Amino acid sequence: MDRCRFLEISAFSIVFSGCGGGSDSASIVAPEPIPPVSSTVAESEWQQLTADLSGKLTLPNEGSVYEKARLVFNTRFDHIYPEAIVHCANEADIITALSFIQRNNLHVTSRCGSHGYTGNSTTTGIVLDLTSLNTITLSNGTVTIGGGARLVDVYDQLTAQGVAIPLGSCLSVGISGLTLGGGIGVVDRAYGLTCDNLLSAEVITADGTKVTCSASQEPELFWLYAVAVAEILLLLVILLLKHTPLKILQYSKPVTHLMISKQLWRNGKHYRTNGLTKCGHKSYPTG
Repeated sequence: MDRCRFLEISAFSIVFSGCGGGSDSASIVAPEPIPPVSSTVAESEWQQLTADLSGKLTLPNEGSVYEKARLVFNTRFDHIYPEAIVHCANEADIITALSFIQRNNLHVTSRCGSHGYTGNSTTTGIVLDLTSLNTITLSNGTVTIGGGARLVDVYDQLTAQGVAIPLGSCLSVGISGLTLGGGIGVVDRAYGLTCDNLLSAEVITADGTKVTCSASQEPELFWLYAVAVAEILLLLVILLLKHTPLKILQYSKPVTHLMISKQLWRNGKHYRTNGLTKCGHKSYPTG
């Protein structure tokens, strides 16, 4: 056998073996990376917390489930690994988790839409995920919204009933963070910010106490929301806001909500009606 023929056969053998032709290669599965999380909490404590919750506790040893649960909207904070994520099913879960957190001296933050620009939706301690607290009900000119609701649900339910409140334009943003951040949207000039329409709020403080606050009840606590101060741990569980009648403007050609927003902003005097503009899943007060 000459040298050229030998090299051809050798090359073919190497390529074939690299394609996984052997039985052993098919059984090799790359292990999931282990999150860089260390905890001083005993395993028995985590097990007890799991038993005490109505919702779910997600821990770093759950692989891709944990990886999906820990990430927030802004990839800038992908390097942060919580010790656990508590998916609160009700208010009792919040209080149970806060007691556990205080007992073990852990950091904590709450999460609704995960859009916080400063990374407030994540921590190296425990994340309290409130997205299951998302009920929305209407009554006599007001809307009661669970603190974990996202704007897509708020828009859909209010629009279906002919009303709306001034909100932002990103559907996955959470109502609590939006309200605490002021609630800037394309209709502020006509209807104010989201926090301007907040009538009262039910909150759970860091010590697990539930408090209802408004302009007349616990006004100093309510003032924190009215001026959008969100640097302390106050978990919004229920928000009561006033809503506005909805008027749908018809467009002959499909356009994005952003295009509509810009058009209404530039030509506000032509659309200054006591209503809202609807485009797909989006609704805005016009003005």
